[in-house]
Amino acid sequence: MRRIIFSGVKNRACTFSGLLLKEPLFSVKTLQLDHQIPCLAYSIEEEYHININKALLQEMVLPVGPWLSDLKQAIRQQLPQETEFIVSEKRYTLEQLKTIATITKGQKISYVTDVSMTDDNIRKIIEFVHGSDTLYCEAYFMDKDIDRAFQRFHLTAKITGSIARQAGVKHLVVMHFSPRYRNQSESPEDEAMREFMYSAS
Repeated sequence: MRRIIFSGVKNRACTFSGLLLKEPLFSVKTLQLDHQIPCLAYSIEEEYHININKALLQEMVLPVGPWLSDLKQAIRQQLPQETEFIVSEKRYTLEQLKTIATITKGQKISYVTDVSMTDDNIRKIIEFVHGSDTLYCEAYFMDKDIDRAFQRFHLTAKITGSIARQAGVKHLVVMHFSPRYRNQSESPEDEAMREFMYSAS
């Protein structure tokens, strides 16, 4: 756990583990990085995901409707198996209905922008966003302008693609580009995705 002193708050400090919010369905975490000044990256992660098996739904002659949300909520809250639902004027227990639900790993979405291209930042980001289903990450400069990236405390598109690949990210969304590339034939997005896809292949 890290002890963070908030500037501008006199004689106050707090201990912070990186967990911003913990709910039954998801959690929100943050990571302190460096952008010449402290900055934060974020991740939102589902505890788990409940999928409805449509084939079983049809096999049991059950309609699609708001009751499915109630079923998911009952599973998340671990209500008693004898909990009853009325579907199409028929009574079913949770035990009977939960067979149509499949529990899978929850999704993870991460967000990183305005960070310096230091080895320490890159190492921390890779660990923090590891396994993300989607990573939203800056790609402010292209690799040909890497010196400018160091001067302005930003990532290059190539580094962003490399981070996503090393972290095992499934889907990369690049953002926050320098306007200098607006009318060029190749964009930071092209460079980032080429690095990400080439390295991942």
